[in-house]
Amino acid sequence: MTVEVSTPKSFIRYLKRLKSPQRQNASIEAVARFMKSPRDPKLNFERVVGRPGYFSIRVDYESRFG
Repeated sequence: MTVEVSTPKSFIRYLKRLKSPQRQNASIEAVARFMKSPRDPKLNFERVVGRPGYFSIRVDYESRFG
């Protein structure tokens, strides 16, 4: 499996809107975990419906990044 991770400007804007430093850090840590181990089951890696070639990972029970 080849993994390509990009952090578009929208990702940075979304991080800033979270307001909570804990949620910001959790989001950054989830991306780092994905880069290190993309098959980690805790990330709940799945396809984004309606966006071929796009996937999302779970940050916590409330948040997903894709």
